[in-house]
Amino acid sequence: MGSIPNPEDVVSAVYEAAVLPELWTSALDAMAGLAACEAGVLIASDGSPHTVIAANRLGMVALEKYNQGNWAPRNTQGPRTLAHGEPAFISDYDIFTPEEVETDAFYRDFLRPTGLAWGCGTAVQGPTQNRIIISLHRRFEFGPLSTEDTRRMTALRPAIARGVFLASRLRLREARNAVDALEMVGLPAAALTATGKISAANQSFSSFVPRVALDHRDRIRLVHPGADHRLAEAIARRVSTGQSHGRTIAIPGDEGEPPHTVHLIPVAGQAHDIFSALSWLLLVVPVVNRPGVSLEVLRGLFDLSPAEARVSKGILNGDTPGEIASKLGLSPETVRTQLKAVFSKMGVSRQADVVRLLTGLPVFDSD
Repeated sequence: MGSIPNPEDVVSAVYEAAVLPELWTSALDAMAGLAACEAGVLIASDGSPHTVIAANRLGMVALEKYNQGNWAPRNTQGPRTLAHGEPAFISDYDIFTPEEVETDAFYRDFLRPTGLAWGCGTAVQGPTQNRIIISLHRRFEFGPLSTEDTRRMTALRPAIARGVFLASRLRLREARNAVDALEMVGLPAAALTATGKISAANQSFSSFVPRVALDHRDRIRLVHPGADHRLAEAIARRVSTGQSHGRTIAIPGDEGEPPHTVHLIPVAGQAHDIFSALSWLLLVVPVVNRPGVSLEVLRGLFDLSPAEARVSKGILNGDTPGEIASKLGLSPETVRTQLKAVFSKMGVSRQADVVRLLTGLPVFDSD
């Protein structure tokens, strides 16, 4: 461990990270240094099983072992930090007895072997439902944190909390600006967090609630069960793998509602931003009877192969599978196989649904 940094420099680092998310690693280095620690971790939780984490280099190494060992269900330190409630940085002996520190499996089998044996932490309430935990640690041989170590951190806690709050508010404003801009061009849109919670929605989108979409506590839901299942799959894939693939989802019409097309669009540049309120844009487009859509648009929106796009185009033109097979020089069985793949990717089960879905897409066509 190096020398203790200037507290004013630590506050400046936190405020800079609030504006530039890629700087959180440096800010955590500064906070860890002020506490005479080495590792720094910042965890944002919205009450769901999903948490978003930033860490400095040493903290990230420990987090990899944390995930590999499936330590989340056995973490005794995090819940006690949240339950403590004091607006202060608290140390190990504030929430554990000396006997517990020696015998608790989380301390014995994870914290000590990974260099996180001793530390301090605090919980900060964000502007929405999220809670932020800042956790700073050092190796076993350096011993427990002193009262002076935690006092320095507690003295800066109001400034650190303001920085965290500012970061969350800035991201909410970005989400609001994005959906307001789409309102100006007539697109109903909602900004979603990484887990699919609505963080902002424009007035046009609000008219679809609760007819088409529902604003639930865990994530946005689509009223149509099949469409909602496909939406949940796309969001869960990004949460579990980090892969950001968009998706277009068809919602069939019924007697009271026309068909709709939902476009789930990932927002780039959020990989380092643990406070992002804008990980997805969700657009709802009512299907109107406008013929014509290019093969390129079909392939891009639904991840169709060239052959599948040609079959879709044939269906849109009113051709039967047999006529499509004849025009393309294919066997009827090949066309039926390709049509099944189209149904699966578009989330429909009938040729009529394909036609209704595709006639609502020209707004995205470049032709």
